[in-house]
This record gives sequence, structure tokens and C-alpha cells, in this order.
Amino acid sequence: MKKIASVCGCAMVAVVAFSAVAMADSHVPSSVKARQAVMELNNYYLSILGKMASGKTKYDAELAIASAKSLKLIEAEGIDQSTMWAPGTSTAELGDATRAKPEIWTTWPAIMEPIKGIKVSINAMVDAAGTLEGLQSTIGDVGKSCAACHKYRASR
Repeated sequence: MKKIASVCGCAMVAVVAFSAVAMADSHVPSSVKARQAVMELNNYYLSILGKMASGKTKYDAELAIASAKSLKLIEAEGIDQSTMWAPGTSTAELGDATRAKPEIWTTWPAIMEPIKGIKVSINAMVDAAGTLEGLQSTIGDVGKSCAACHKYRASR
């Protein structure tokens, strides 16, 4: 039952996030809106986990595990993001509507290498999130894995 609730919750957050991004700018291609919604979901769950790991909020094992599993569903088990990263959807073509640098497409497929690290680090966090110490010992690796791709993201 908890797994169903977690998946339903993840789906509900995805719908809300995608809807908010979709309404924000109608000239932005749907592929960009979709990838931005995925990043918002990642940020949502990582924020929950990061606040717990840093002591900003009280550690809750059930919530930590559910949040880590949600990240796993998005990134490690994976929704297919391949169509979200269409050529012609970088800052060069879309300006401030995206943060994706053109280098994403000029370095393809090398940019996909960090994805392996994301999967490994998220899986490790899922296995360890049942304790505060486990969460604290794994969240840094998730952050480092994410940062490996964020070098291809323009700042605002």
C-alpha cells in the first residue's frame, strides 16, 4: 500500500510540476517543459532529503525512503528522457526559456556518462535512507553525480 501511495504521490507531483511549467511559457517546446518538470521533481525530492540530512528538518525514515525511491523511479529506473533533449532546444535557440547549454549536443554521447553515476548513487541512497547516518553518508554522492551534468546548465 505504501508503494502505491508513493507512486501515486510521485505521479501527482509530476502532473502539478508539469502543469506549472507548461503554463509558464507557451512558446517553449513541450520537450523543454517536460525536462524542466523532471528537474523540478528531482529538486523537490532532493530538497526533502537534503533538509533531513543537514538537520534543517527532523529526520523521518519513512519519508526519506519514499523520497529516495521517488528519485530512483525518475532517474535510476528511469522515465525515458531521450525525447526531452531534442537538438535545437538549448540556450542558443531558446534563450532564457531553458538553461541547457549547446554543449549538451556537441559533446553527445559523452554527456551520458554521468548518468551511470547518478543511477549508482541514487540506488545506494535508497538502500541507506532508512537511517539518518545512511542518508547523510550517501546524499553527497548523489549531489556530485547531479553536478556532473549541471556543468552543462547555464546560470541565471
